Amino acid sequence: MTEQEDAEQLLHRSVRECLDAGTENLDPQVVARLAEIRQQALASPGQTVARGWLAAAGLSLAVVLAVAIWLGPVPGHAPPGGFDAPAPLAATDLEWLLVEDDPELFENLEFYYWLDEQDAFAG
Repeated sequence: MTEQEDAEQLLHRSVRECLDAGTENLDPQVVARLAEIRQQALASPGQTVARGWLAAAGLSLAVVLAVAIWLGPVPGHAPPGGFDAPAPLAATDLEWLLVEDDPELFENLEFYYWLDEQDAFAG
């Protein structure tokens, strides 16, 4: 065994001993009630079956999504607007957004967009 496994076993043993010591001082009515609740929990298999189905459904969903992502979009079945996505921000765009020196830049943002479009048409 490794040192970590030994430490884990020691921790489990000490926790179990501490909890067992705490249960020795319980009222007999509390002990009887806890035993009754435990027996009821063990007798009702409905929750374990439901958890099993939930796990199976989750695994099935994960497999279906993985296959769909792996295969990609079906050819000829693009959405009406196409797959056009906005262009990712360049590092210079992010730097510009983080500048806090001149708040007037944000007040005239539409003008700068228009100016950029004019440069694009001219060039």
